[in-house]
Amino acid sequence: MKYDLILKGGHVFAPQDLGTVDVAVKDGKIAALGEFDAGEAEDVLDASGKLLFPGVVETHAHMMLPLAGTVTKNDFYSGTVAGAFGGVTTLIDFADQKKGRPPMEVVQERMGQAEGKCVVDYSFHCTLTDINENTLNQMTDIVNLGITSFKFYTIYKDDGLYVDDGEILRAFEQVRELGAIATVHCENEAIVRRSTEALISEGKVEPRYYPLSKPEASEVEAIRRVIFLARQVGVPLLIRHVSSEGGVKAIREAKRAGQIVYGETCPPYLTLTNDVYQRDDGQNFIVHPPIREAKDMKEIWRGLADGTITIIGTDDCAFTTEQKKIADVFYKIPGGLPGIEVRLSLMYSEGVLKDRISMERLAEITSANPAKAYNLFPRKGAVMVGSDADLVVFDPEKEMTITGAATHDMADWSPFEGWKVKGVPKVTISKGKVIMKDGEFLGKAGDGSFLARN
Repeated sequence: MKYDLILKGGHVFAPQDLGTVDVAVKDGKIAALGEFDAGEAEDVLDASGKLLFPGVVETHAHMMLPLAGTVTKNDFYSGTVAGAFGGVTTLIDFADQKKGRPPMEVVQERMGQAEGKCVVDYSFHCTLTDINENTLNQMTDIVNLGITSFKFYTIYKDDGLYVDDGEILRAFEQVRELGAIATVHCENEAIVRRSTEALISEGKVEPRYYPLSKPEASEVEAIRRVIFLARQVGVPLLIRHVSSEGGVKAIREAKRAGQIVYGETCPPYLTLTNDVYQRDDGQNFIVHPPIREAKDMKEIWRGLADGTITIIGTDDCAFTTEQKKIADVFYKIPGGLPGIEVRLSLMYSEGVLKDRISMERLAEITSANPAKAYNLFPRKGAVMVGSDADLVVFDPEKEMTITGAATHDMADWSPFEGWKVKGVPKVTISKGKVIMKDGEFLGKAGDGSFLARN
């Protein structure tokens, strides 16, 4: 058999360390691992001296998200192109139900927005905000479509996202019956409301006061409460964008007690501290939950190392600096940061090179673990025979300075502006096709297909 492509001489993390091994690709799949002659393939890619990872699985990003009177600038084309430069070969975005709308209607709308635009394979989580009989019934149809993860909010009552504990229990029971997974944005509505109102009454509304509106207790209480509710129902649970020391400890306790709980975090919580809000451009860094203290960062890294936190998402929201100036009071500024392109380089530089995590753990948290949590493994998230040939050739020696001007999303800035990192994706391969090589995009809109995650 003649292979379509052989990647020769790369050090493969599958995510386990396979050492130096050639990877042969046929018909978009990994066909064999071993040692091959160049003549056995139509094309050969020299990966010697490079690392070879499974393609990054992005499970937390917001393309075309309406928020705070504006909309994130990345659409499904520009967002997945930016992702491709960062090794992303799978995207799971969100279909967010609005009060009064059937969730399937929103799912179909989002699928229409993505179809023909994505350059890599894609799927959605369904966010539920209106828990009624129609919603519960349509959850079955949504799972049958191949969307097996549902998101809930414990905050944002005024925005129509908040779901109370009784409704969460009711929805969790249906998630369990459908064999799906519940994911939750955990912040305590009452604590945040009270803290925000107190700051407003004192005239403390500038961005530098923003972290005080969402103290660590608001996240920790909500995480512990949701873990308890999930335990009562017996549903698998994922806690989104964990930002606090106490949040990590709550998840660790639950996992040690035998509960199925996944923790997700994002690069800003691992690399920045809340002094960013004291900067002149502090409004740019408003994100929910807020970036916290050094002690929180330290515990999140510990959680990644010991398996408490198992997934790195970016929570990518590509707002421009102008959009961040829509308001000058912290509670009206659109929350979210760009970052889909630089995650792998940041995690390698700040994690592996600083001995906070191993190379294998890097491949796990960016690829294998999210694929497992969201019913994609081993089709995605693995370098093994039969898996999709979604691969990243990573140059561990190349250095890069991160700038908003140099990244490929539609934001005009980066939270990591001026950061020097070591380690950069050299080649991104999606289903056996090279879609990015040496800083040049080679894919096209519509190369990605909807992933039914049954």
